[in-house]
Amino acid sequence: MLRDLILSFKLPRSVVGVRRTSLLGRESNKTATEKYSDTLGGAHDCAMRGAPWTYEKDEDLTHKMCALLSGLAVQMYKNAQSPRKDDLFYGQVDLPFLETAAPPPFTTRLALIEHTHEWIVYHLTDRQQPVVQLRQQGFEGLKNAVLLFGSKLSSA
Repeated sequence: MLRDLILSFKLPRSVVGVRRTSLLGRESNKTATEKYSDTLGGAHDCAMRGAPWTYEKDEDLTHKMCALLSGLAVQMYKNAQSPRKDDLFYGQVDLPFLETAAPPPFTTRLALIEHTHEWIVYHLTDRQQPVVQLRQQGFEGLKNAVLLFGSKLSSA
């Protein structure tokens, strides 16, 4: 999953497309192999080193971000089939390459606003009005957002 998250952020959107599950589709993998072998190799190497090493020692912030997100996804999974079959993050995390079913109102959500590099933690009311609990930029913003989001998950 770490590899596919990295590729989702580093490859052009025309290659990645949108999906609902953790893993890239066959066509995206084929195109990545044929046209973006360096990016694919870097993502593969990172995944082989593992998320803990990546988070602690990798200098690439996209790799670190994906290590954190993949850990969050694993924490949320319900069973071993979830990565292939279930909506990634069960619709509670909004990323540019995900198109998942929305959770019910008042469910805490995490989102990336891609053009401003902001991470937000929020929920929608029953009238679809957003209530923002945190909004911060960059990697530090992601770390704070994941901490807040994770605390809401464990208390739910």
